[in-house]
Amino acid sequence: MSADRPDDDREAEDRPRRRDYDDEEEPRRRRRAHDQADDYDDYGGDVAAAAKAKVFPPALILIICAIMCLLMSVGLIPFGIILAMNTPNNDEKILGFVLAGGSVLLIAYYAVMLIGTVRMLKMRSYPMAMTSAIMAIGSFLCLSVTCGVFGVCGSLFMVAFGIWALVVLVNPDVRRQFALNTYRVSDEDAGV
Repeated sequence: MSADRPDDDREAEDRPRRRDYDDEEEPRRRRRAHDQADDYDDYGGDVAAAAKAKVFPPALILIICAIMCLLMSVGLIPFGIILAMNTPNNDEKILGFVLAGGSVLLIAYYAVMLIGTVRMLKMRSYPMAMTSAIMAIGSFLCLSVTCGVFGVCGSLFMVAFGIWALVVLVNPDVRRQFALNTYRVSDEDAGV
């Protein structure tokens, strides 16, 4: 056995020690046990920033569309009232009042959609964000009935971005970020 020891000692001397590495090499790190709390960075970076980057384009475009539709609906109210007051034909009067009343309903519809898309942009309320994406798809019926050809073109645009928003919102990373943000309250939301 004593003959084996000198060989073992020489082999031990030949092996690099923990501190015997060049500046270019780094020491080998040990693997840690799997920790579910550490999963936020397993996907190669900041998951929150990636989720926000996915949600931002469709949310911003839907906000712009909702604002435009709100303004258009507000403009249709006086048009409907003027149409109802200045025509002698009863059918056109009824059409004017229906147009004005429908515009009031559209204002409420697009106000809810605007609130939901702002919540989507802030990544706060997942149910409200899903509701606004579905409302963007459903706006096809609202705009095409009230605005004719312009409404059909605009609503097809909104339907495309509503579908995009739905696809983004069902992403597991985005859903997880909404769930995390639900329990955090920023200084803005708290009124500080």
